[in-house]
Amino acid sequence: MSITEGHHPGYRGTGTKLTLGKFGDFGGRFVPESMILYLEELALGFESAIQDPSFWREYIRETQPTTQLHKAHQLTAIAQGATIWLKREDQNRYGSHRTRSIVGHLLLARRMGRSDIVTDCAAAKHGKFTAEMCVRFGMRCTVIMGEDDHNAQLDDVKKMKLLGATVIKVRNPAGLGTWRAATTEALQYAVSHYDASYCLMGSASGPHPLPAITGTFQSLLGEEVKTQMNDLTGEPPDAVVTCIGSGSAAVGLFRPFLSKSEIRLVGVEADQAAVLTRGETGVLQGTKTYCLQDKHGQILDSRSISPDMNISCVGPELAHWRSSHRVEVSMVTDAEAKVGLSDLSRHEKILSGADTGYAVKKVVALATDMGPGRNIVLLVTGPDNITPPSL
Repeated sequence: MSITEGHHPGYRGTGTKLTLGKFGDFGGRFVPESMILYLEELALGFESAIQDPSFWREYIRETQPTTQLHKAHQLTAIAQGATIWLKREDQNRYGSHRTRSIVGHLLLARRMGRSDIVTDCAAAKHGKFTAEMCVRFGMRCTVIMGEDDHNAQLDDVKKMKLLGATVIKVRNPAGLGTWRAATTEALQYAVSHYDASYCLMGSASGPHPLPAITGTFQSLLGEEVKTQMNDLTGEPPDAVVTCIGSGSAAVGLFRPFLSKSEIRLVGVEADQAAVLTRGETGVLQGTKTYCLQDKHGQILDSRSISPDMNISCVGPELAHWRSSHRVEVSMVTDAEAKVGLSDLSRHEKILSGADTGYAVKKVVALATDMGPGRNIVLLVTGPDNITPPSL
């Protein structure tokens, strides 16, 4: 059944048992006892919601209009191979590619009677959208950012505050002021404000059931691509490509195509935050997944010009797909990402997020390699307002 009939077409399509919270050897719940009750209630609330047709009808009413999918004429001509299509997530409100997940989380929080929303944030566009939707739903909004990310996006931080959000900047004991520090603090905040708080994870990571919740709502993105490609070409794409940070974009785009082994699922990492390429199995932020770590198991810092890719772990679902060789992964340098941003702007007149820049070189090379008569979809995220400019 379609989601418009009151069911999400993909939420049962991954073979994941919600009660276990496992994705192959990854996932689970590695948290202090103080968090268990909160997570158990969240899992029960989510299980109830996704089986309620009225929940999905409200979800569709509140989500953004479907973003455009169109041909990248100039990049396709440069590649001289497969046709490149662009999924224009930059057209979403504030350019956030997480709108589907954010709306789903907020509706679930309201259903559970929790009105104090706390979210971790790297790229401020996601915090702005969350703050605006909290106003719409009559909820309090607390956005937690790493101090470095906060200070690099002060204009957008001011806009979040104008939308009524409380913005907290944090730095962990080791001095890290990026997304990783914000995620840890957001989880701790949700537990210390247990009675009314709801942790809206910005990533597809965290302890069970947070990855399952985010992945379910984000997978509407891939469902849209599947429908749009069928309308435009009469067939599914031959490959889908996106950047990979924590994995929320990749999980959303890839999930609906998992069962079709002939469709290539291609992720691109920043070479200094290449968790799926260089990471090892470990536990971080309450889940078993791939992490950047040294030989002693100590977590290593990441580096990327994109706030959304500057993180030392990925979500457990994506880790499982990589482990089972369902997802292809490559690395791109910051310098190459800057060229990718320039190429997309110059050839297609699109100003995208820094994370999309990492994937442009790969999608052109892939199109050349696959040859004419094939179709590739590239996810385009919204621009980042970063100062001082690092791009």
